[in-house]
Amino acid sequence: MADQVHVKQQVVKDFTLEIPVKDIQQSAEWYVNYLGFELVEPVLGIAELRLGSGCRICLFQPDHTDETSYWYVKDRDNYRVRVCLRVPDLEQLHSRLSEAGVNVSPIEGDIGCGWAFHFHDINRNKLVAWGGYTKEHVWFYE
Repeated sequence: MADQVHVKQQVVKDFTLEIPVKDIQQSAEWYVNYLGFELVEPVLGIAELRLGSGCRICLFQPDHTDETSYWYVKDRDNYRVRVCLRVPDLEQLHSRLSEAGVNVSPIEGDIGCGWAFHFHDINRNKLVAWGGYTKEHVWFYE
C-alpha cells in the first residue's frame, strides 16, 4: 500500500451560496446593480446569480412553516449569512456603495492579510469586501 500512488479526485465541481432574502426580485436587482452579478435564467421561487468568474449565489425566500421544505429556516430573526467577496478595487467599491447610500464600515486591515470593509445587503445579510492578501504577506510564528 505504501507504493500506491494517490490520485487527487475532484470531489466538488463548484458551489452556490444560498442567501435568504425577503423579496427575491428586489434583492436580485440589488446584487446586479451594486455588485455586478448577472441573473441566470429565472427559476420559480429563486434567483440564481453569477459572476464572470463562475461564482454563484442563489437568493431564496425562507419557509418558516414547513419543516420538510428545502428552504425551511427555523429562526426567522437569526438566519443571516456572512459572505466575503474578493474585489479588485476595494476603494472604488467602497466609494460607489457609500455614494449610493449603503452604510459601509471604514476600510480596515493590515499589511499581509489585506484590507476590507463590511456592509449589508437590503436584507441585512452581512457582506465583507476584501482586497485580497497584500504582496507583503508573510507567515511567521512568535
